[in-house]
Amino acid sequence: MDPKRSSNATGARMRNCMTAPLTGERRGLPCVSFEVAATVLVGAAVFAGCSPDGAGIRAEFPIRVAAFSPDGKLLALGTAKGTVEIWDLEKRSKLRSWKAHRGEMQSLVFHPDGTLLASEARDRRIVVSRVENGNDVWSAPDPDGTDPLADPDFDNTHIAFTPDGNSLAAFGFFWDAGSGKQRDRYGPAGAVSIRAGWLSSGSRLGFRLRNLETLSDQWDIEDVGLLRLEVSPDGKLVAAGRSTFDAGALLKRASDGKQLGGFLGKYWISGVAFSPDSRHLALSGYMDAVYVYSTQTMQEELRLDTPGVKNYWVGFSPDGKTLAAVGENEEVRLWSFPAGKPLKK
Repeated sequence: MDPKRSSNATGARMRNCMTAPLTGERRGLPCVSFEVAATVLVGAAVFAGCSPDGAGIRAEFPIRVAAFSPDGKLLALGTAKGTVEIWDLEKRSKLRSWKAHRGEMQSLVFHPDGTLLASEARDRRIVVSRVENGNDVWSAPDPDGTDPLADPDFDNTHIAFTPDGNSLAAFGFFWDAGSGKQRDRYGPAGAVSIRAGWLSSGSRLGFRLRNLETLSDQWDIEDVGLLRLEVSPDGKLVAAGRSTFDAGALLKRASDGKQLGGFLGKYWISGVAFSPDSRHLALSGYMDAVYVYSTQTMQEELRLDTPGVKNYWVGFSPDGKTLAAVGENEEVRLWSFPAGKPLKK
């Protein structure tokens, strides 16, 4: 923003803040669930709130990951500086923030009861904090001891709580959610998704589906370039976003691993999300649009164009009425679903 612009113009932009998409900044591929953020400069002052063009809410630092609380009221943001911010989504106001990591954050997830927040970053640590005050409950380093600050390709790690909230899956191990005690190993560090009695995990060399209770393999598939995994809420489907030369996303049947569909084959797909009813699959990545497909017919249902903006992540709100996408132009755009209309406050 030009410091010489009038305060009246700045005030108008601030007043328009509540009617526009949430914003943030992203470099590289994210591992996210729901994002906002960045800062507004007016002369030498920094304001949390509106982007220079009235495009939305801004955080103190560029964000890298985010998560929507189970009740849909809060957005948790993880930044490039290793800080966490908690935002009230309805009021578009920041409630609190704290320093969680020394490296760029890569994954963020709420505990099922909404009281805890787990995070992972390029400092290769997991931290579990209390949402109400940001106090650490426990933290632990990667048991394999790799320093990701020297590993630029380490960008597809995810963490996930088990549905009962007793364990956290991270770095290929289960950890006691309350104490941080390390438990059983389930596989290599990488992408992980846990839903409906299934655990899907993988790395750049392939992915598998396991029974969550027994950890027995349902199937195992070699597939280079995995970026994102998601198990559908009903447990019947598994979707994978990839970064190989033919790239695209795959949809597989959970029971036997049969491929049901392939989508957007010429693009890298880093954003993969099922609607809460499992009937819709949203995809985003290195293309100037967000796509939604039917998981019954495999046909395109909705295309949301974002001219000149690649969308690295996409996600549904818990009630399924909102679709959000993180774009390289520092915005998180919000649309109503299934109408696909931009949401205004």
